[in-house]
Amino acid sequence: MHLKILPFRNILIKKDFKIISWICLFIVFSIFMTMTLGIIREYRNYKYMVNYFEEASKEYNKEDLIKQSRGSVTGYLKHMGRGSSLAQMIIIPLVLSILLFSEEKRNRTFEALSSMPFTKYEIFFNKLVLCFITIVIANLINIIFLFIVKGINKELGMLYSMKDIIFWSIRYVYIVLAFLSFFTLLSTITGTTASFVVISIIFLVFPISFPLLLKLNLGIWGVNSSILMEIEKIGFRYNMFSIFDVNRLTLSIFIPLTIVFFIISIILFYKNKTERSGETLEFEKLEEFFTVGVTICTSLLFGLLSSDFSIGFGIDKFYLAIGYIVGGVLGYLAAYFSIKLNRVKG
Repeated sequence: MHLKILPFRNILIKKDFKIISWICLFIVFSIFMTMTLGIIREYRNYKYMVNYFEEASKEYNKEDLIKQSRGSVTGYLKHMGRGSSLAQMIIIPLVLSILLFSEEKRNRTFEALSSMPFTKYEIFFNKLVLCFITIVIANLINIIFLFIVKGINKELGMLYSMKDIIFWSIRYVYIVLAFLSFFTLLSTITGTTASFVVISIIFLVFPISFPLLLKLNLGIWGVNSSILMEIEKIGFRYNMFSIFDVNRLTLSIFIPLTIVFFIISIILFYKNKTERSGETLEFEKLEEFFTVGVTICTSLLFGLLSSDFSIGFGIDKFYLAIGYIVGGVLGYLAAYFSIKLNRVKG
């Protein structure tokens, strides 16, 4: 591995910045539309209540209204906004991984870079540095904007503190980086954009969906396992979506996990072979695991769905068995042809 610990290369950063420059603008816009507008929306509600009481000539306590509105803003920031803001924290790192890794493989950019005086460590490192700078700058722009607004509009400024805004931004960066490490890891084991997106979705929901799928199938066969129930609870409690609940426990899990994911990613990226770019998976040893995994999951899913046809006939296990066979065959064929069709001819 390259001896330099921090090998900044301006050429690589400039090259990648041309690819993701619009992402920075999108992050700024998305933060404004979710977090900043959420504060402004609460300010409008506050002004509406003030105008209502004044027009109706009713007595009201302005300090109480401000305190109530500030409490709403604090709660809004604490829970990282609404669903749209949570979704963007997944979509943004997903898109960054697609543009900087999956699409680079599709366009054979890594193959071209391999003939230049850049190590894989330098290529990988500068991509991560650029992602971090992009995410941080986008949040700094929003912080500066709200700081200026706080000075211009004193009444609006009373509804939030800069401490809350900065804390929100730190959590935002932490969550996005955690998802970025997760998606970056998956991008190093996949060779196409399509396979990366599909496998990313599968692994996002796998800790939740697989234990549930297994439990429902065993339930039809009359098997109730307390161990399986515990696995299901763990799956619901500890998955990538758990990171949105920022507390000491999740921090103690996801901060080390993010670092581990990035370390594994650089190791796998180092082992990526340019001649396998364009294949479903970067590593041939994973193909069997991928095929078996898809076969088992589709078999369980089709078995569960097919058992619904037996309602009123009392032969659910027959339909379940048929579903297992059909689902298993379809899953195997889907995985097999996905690998075969993307096989690079050498």
